[in-house]
Amino acid sequence: MPAIRAVGLRKVYGDVVALDDVSFEVPKGCIYGFVGPNGAGKTTTMRIICCLTRPTSGEAEVLGYSLDMPYRIKSLVGYLPENIQLYKSLTVEDHVRLTASLHGLDGAEHKHRVETVIEMFGLVRLRGRKCGNLSQGQKRRVGLAMAMVHNPKLLILDEPTSGLDPIVRGELLELIRGMGRLGKTVFLSSHVLPEIIDVCTHIGVINNGRILYSGPVEGLRPQGRVIVKFEVSDGAEKLESRLKTVDWAISFRRAGRRFTVVVRSRRDACVSLVKLISEAGTPLENFQVSGVDLESTLLHLLRGGRDEQA
Repeated sequence: MPAIRAVGLRKVYGDVVALDDVSFEVPKGCIYGFVGPNGAGKTTTMRIICCLTRPTSGEAEVLGYSLDMPYRIKSLVGYLPENIQLYKSLTVEDHVRLTASLHGLDGAEHKHRVETVIEMFGLVRLRGRKCGNLSQGQKRRVGLAMAMVHNPKLLILDEPTSGLDPIVRGELLELIRGMGRLGKTVFLSSHVLPEIIDVCTHIGVINNGRILYSGPVEGLRPQGRVIVKFEVSDGAEKLESRLKTVDWAISFRRAGRRFTVVVRSRRDACVSLVKLISEAGTPLENFQVSGVDLESTLLHLLRGGRDEQA
């Protein structure tokens, strides 16, 4: 049984279709990255999974419970929204203790869980500080402690590194890896491709409210594709027209006399492309062949299988 199973989720706000037939599964024990540009539907999906909003249609199960059982789901899920709201006059410890109480913890268990997450997220020296005096990174740590205080099986983190400087972002990503090592299922969203690739075992790609891919990160790694960069001294427009007609060029981008072409194999790069350039009569310069990385594959997918023409 997966940690999350969504089937045909659709969410409409007035005339705006935020989600359109969204289906995916998140295996238990994985770190699942939900990637897409701003406005793609990531937050709407997460709010549905957390029972904070209802889908217009479709269904989902969270840890085996349907969305019709929100109290059960909320007891098993820890949620960190992108814009966490903390009371300025309350201390770090006040927030963690209050959250533990809201989840029904009391006595020795309450004390143990509060101490555990304060130490886990590096908040020992900040426990008495009022949250109005915290940095963005420190507030995210408090939010993670609040999300983890009731020891949930599933963590849902919406853009947890948004707006953080590189050092703080790296520290937060390491904390997320640590939660994965504890056996938690982590479902996190981001529009920053490198951090998703670096941290996650599984990935879902969403754009315009539709799922483009869901599965292991390895499933997106290119098989044999290569990228070719070159420059021609003349005839760029003619070559561009010819590239549009061949089936072995997966995508290409032109910037003046410079071309970047993704092809299916090194044979296509070294034989088919060179032959096409020769037949077009365009003098060739600076021909370079390299592998296609995962980030390039994700960008290619988000662009609908086409590079934008410059």
